[in-house]
Amino acid sequence: MHSLHDFLRQALWLSVCIVPIPAGAFAVQTADMLLVSLLALTALGTLVPFLYFGAQRTGYGAAYGKRRCAVHLECALSVFLTLFLCVWAAAAGGASLETRLGHAGSAAAGGAGMLLLMLLIFAMDAAAMRLYDRLARGGEKRRQWLALSFFTGWIPGVLLSAAAVLAATGLGTTFLFVLFLAGALNWVLWLKIVTGMMSFAFYLYFSAEGTRTRRTIQVVFSAALWLLLLYAPLVASLQIPGGGAWRAWADPAYLSIVPFLSDLWAVGLAYLGGRKIAAWIYAAAE
Repeated sequence: MHSLHDFLRQALWLSVCIVPIPAGAFAVQTADMLLVSLLALTALGTLVPFLYFGAQRTGYGAAYGKRRCAVHLECALSVFLTLFLCVWAAAAGGASLETRLGHAGSAAAGGAGMLLLMLLIFAMDAAAMRLYDRLARGGEKRRQWLALSFFTGWIPGVLLSAAAVLAATGLGTTFLFVLFLAGALNWVLWLKIVTGMMSFAFYLYFSAEGTRTRRTIQVVFSAALWLLLLYAPLVASLQIPGGGAWRAWADPAYLSIVPFLSDLWAVGLAYLGGRKIAAWIYAAAE
């Protein structure tokens, strides 16, 4: 079992490879360099650990293999996209990222914040992988279902939850939340579709049992059913005539967009349906 010391040692030296460049850009304290700082932190914080985890053979977390790369992408992108959302909300409210601490003070403050952000991402990585291993006790089907739900819904769920928290706490105005729903929700939906298709194509294909043909059949039908289940509540909402206060509480579209819960039911039914269809096709062929 790896200790907290092993985790911190790995997380800190990876952070040393990531933080200095964004912190240096943050120290300049101009609008352009602040944007460069955020973009550099996102790129380095996503790619450097991803490449390291893919090539790692020994040390903390090496036993997780390529799975940790996929988990890191989910965790890192969810945190960085939420960071951009918070910066956008702060800018819309008239706030500024300027520290007024001078170049050295800004570099220190920015570097400390970025270090804490990277430690959060690495802690999320490690927690997700340990939970994945523990899910094996509940059976392989349960682990595949929950892992698929995580891969398809974590990033959109975190973004929607963050937007709701910003609106509810007053850190972002109601208009800002409506603007997010009207403008960014389409991007969130497309992001969900892309991550969902990649999850079925890669994770389910390589984790499912059986021959290549059987796994391909299961993946194709599971992904198709998932898309159908994702859009069915939205279509049903559009087809229901009229409106009223009931839509604020019982609109069918909520079944597709409620963070995390929508992924659990949609992925669960699609995964079960794909398995059943693959079994029926093989039973008929025999």
